[in-house]
Amino acid sequence: MSSDFLIWQYRSVPGAAIFTELRGFEDIFRFDTGQPLRAEFPGEAAFHMNPDFPNDQLLADNVGNSLQTVLVSARLQKALVELGLGDVEYLPVSIFNHKGRLAGSTHVIVHPVGWVDCIDLAQSAYKPHRIVKGKIDKVTKLVIDSQRVPADRQVFKLKGFSTPVVVRRAFAEALTQGRFSGLEWQEVEDYPKR
Repeated sequence: MSSDFLIWQYRSVPGAAIFTELRGFEDIFRFDTGQPLRAEFPGEAAFHMNPDFPNDQLLADNVGNSLQTVLVSARLQKALVELGLGDVEYLPVSIFNHKGRLAGSTHVIVHPVGWVDCIDLAQSAYKPHRIVKGKIDKVTKLVIDSQRVPADRQVFKLKGFSTPVVVRRAFAEALTQGRFSGLEWQEVEDYPKR
C-alpha cells in the first residue's frame, strides 16, 4: 500500500560537514506543526559546523542535521523549484565553519506546509504520545494509505508523526537523475530501520 512513497534521507558523504543545532530560531518545535514559517523566519538563522569534526567542511547538496529537517543547496533547491513543488517553503539559513566564519549562505530548509492525514493506523505499528492526543511518539511499522494523499502533494509530512519527510516515488526518481550529493531515499516499508 505504501509502495508509491519513499522517505527523504541523508546519505553520509566523506568529508561532509556535520552541524550543531540551528541557531537564531528558538521555536524549532514549529517545524513539526505544519504551519507556514516564512513570514517570521529570522534572517540570522544559521547552522554551525561541529567543532568535534574540524576536518569535515564539505557542503553537500542534501545536508544531514540534528533537526532532521531537509536542508539543501541552491543547486538542489533549483531542481525542486523546476519540478513545480507546491506546499513547501524555502527557509534560507547561513552556514558557519568551525572558526565562526561564514561558509555558505545559499542553503535552505525545505519546509513542507500542511500535514497529510494518511497514516493507516490499523496497519501501522506505533506508540501514541502519552500527553498529546493524536500525536505519535514512535513508529516501528509505517503504512501510508495512498488514497488519502492528494494527487498534487509530492513532498509532505504526516499528520500526527512529522519526523519523516515523505515523497512520491516518481518525484524521487526525477531528483535522483541530478546526482545530488548526500541524497538518499528509504522505502516506507523499511522505516525506521537504517
